[in-house]
Amino acid sequence: MRAARAGRRVATILLAVLAVLLATPTPALAHAELESMSPADGGTVDAMPRALQLRFTEGITAPAAVTVIGPTGRELTAGDAAALDRVLTQKLASTTDGPGAYSVRFQVMSQDGHLVYGAASFTVAGNGPAGSAALSDQDDAVGQPTVLLLGLALLMLLAVTGAGIGRLAREQPGG
Repeated sequence: MRAARAGRRVATILLAVLAVLLATPTPALAHAELESMSPADGGTVDAMPRALQLRFTEGITAPAAVTVIGPTGRELTAGDAAALDRVLTQKLASTTDGPGAYSVRFQVMSQDGHLVYGAASFTVAGNGPAGSAALSDQDDAVGQPTVLLLGLALLMLLAVTGAGIGRLAREQPGG
């Protein structure tokens, strides 16, 4: 009888811990805002960068989009934007529009589910080839879906362990 009570207590404690973990609010309750951009918003670079990186104040998720328009009015983005945690990276076309002002428009989904959009700009001073900014290597980073799956696996392991402890407590002879 005592073993059954002990098993129930362990299961109750595990469920309480699980409930607290699931009910804990996320640290940032505000919407994501653009924190910085590379090249810098309003800044000047000697040559057209290979990619544009936007860093936000909190995590962002898909859908995400970036448009870069050159001095001639031509769009210079290449491929889809890639969001990883707080950074959005957009590859740029290998051909440039030459020196002049480039406008940037972006749209991302904040982790709190709100759509965030804005605009920025930078200037290319030289006529050099594309390539002053390198892409960050994001292939080695752990993405948000991986973290969520690992968290779910941990919760399942805790549930199975709690059930096993409860069963062992019920099967103990004596009392």
